[in-house]
Amino acid sequence: MSDTAGTAAPVDGRSLLADLARLHLRSSLPPLPKDAAAFGWQMQTAVVAALAIRMLAYIQNIDEDRAADFALWYQGRFGEGPELLGEPRWIERHVAVPVGADIHQWIREATELAVAAAAHTQQPTLISQFRNGLGDDVLAKLVRGLGAAWEEWEHHGYLRRSCVVPRCTRDFDFRALQSSDASSAEAAGWMHSSAVGFACPQHAQALWGEHRHSPDWRSQDGGLELNCACGWSSGRAAFRAHGVTLYLVHALDVLKAASTRPSRTPAPR
Repeated sequence: MSDTAGTAAPVDGRSLLADLARLHLRSSLPPLPKDAAAFGWQMQTAVVAALAIRMLAYIQNIDEDRAADFALWYQGRFGEGPELLGEPRWIERHVAVPVGADIHQWIREATELAVAAAAHTQQPTLISQFRNGLGDDVLAKLVRGLGAAWEEWEHHGYLRRSCVVPRCTRDFDFRALQSSDASSAEAAGWMHSSAVGFACPQHAQALWGEHRHSPDWRSQDGGLELNCACGWSSGRAAFRAHGVTLYLVHALDVLKAASTRPSRTPAPR
């Protein structure tokens, strides 16, 4: 790690400990992300930061110079953080080779997991599956950790989730999912799409039932566009809300067409 000598400013193990502690607190305290995937990654950040804090504190107590070496690497050559693009080579040399693993296989598996995770989080998901997806243990710790903060969350409106479809006034209490009752009657039938937000049972079924009009973000010409499973596309979006708004216009057209579609009831003979 001594190859990072000459960084912008001197650092030591204790300053890095303070930075990591702040990172852990920032990633574990409310308000937390509304999206399940973002929540999971933020919790992972909190756990990894906590692990780094404990390991660095141990090193600091037995070898301050070595702790400073770690802090120097963490700061990076120009004070912009570690050069993560070079980490796979270090991992191969010091982790994969000693255990007889193929780093390229690890990279392929990581890529496959990333693709699968992206595909999973793009699909609209029943609200009742949030609890199972996040894990009872994580949610139990979250509830215990927040404690009295529930009132503050409720006061600022973090616990109510409303339907994304314009003019729909239905909403539900997201707190029900953090309780021991995973089958909240109020939340039953609601679905969530990481691409656009929440939908009430009626609109979720009309739009996302059998994934007929499931939205997902895709890269396009160096930007992003929001696409629908039916083939509709927003075109390149200037910003996220732009694409979401265009999708909602499309969704209203779909709902309007469905409401005016002639009934299939057989004509009387």
